[in-house]
Amino acid sequence: MKELQSLQYDFRVAVSAYVNAFCKKHGWRYEADGWVSGDVGGVILIGDRYIDFDDIRTDIDNEFEKDAFVEWYDYSQRCAELRCPKRINYKSFAMGAPLPYSKDVLDNIAKMQMEIEKLKDGAEE
Repeated sequence: MKELQSLQYDFRVAVSAYVNAFCKKHGWRYEADGWVSGDVGGVILIGDRYIDFDDIRTDIDNEFEKDAFVEWYDYSQRCAELRCPKRINYKSFAMGAPLPYSKDVLDNIAKMQMEIEKLKDGAEE
C-alpha cells in the first residue's frame, strides 16, 4: 500500500511539473483544481481551454514552437464545431502533417451549414 501511495505521489509531482512548464511556456496560469472530475493526468481546464494531459506532455517533450499548440487547438475546435469527421492530433500537426481541411474548406462547410439551417427554418414555417 505504501508503494502505491509513493507511485501516486510521484505521478502527481511529475504531472504538476509538466503542467507548470506548459503554462509558463504559453504564459497561462496553472490552477491545480482545474482537473476535470478531479482526474489528475486526464483533462485540465486552463483559462477557457480543456486540454488533455497527453497534449501537454507532447508539447513539452518535443519542444514544439510556442504558437503551435494554440493554432492546433483553435483549428481542432473549429473542426469540432463544424462536426467535421476527420481530425489531426497535436503531435502530427506540430510536425507539419497536412491538415484534413484547409481554411477555405472550413469556411465553405460553415457557409453550407448556415444555408442548411436557413432551409430548415423555412421548412418549419
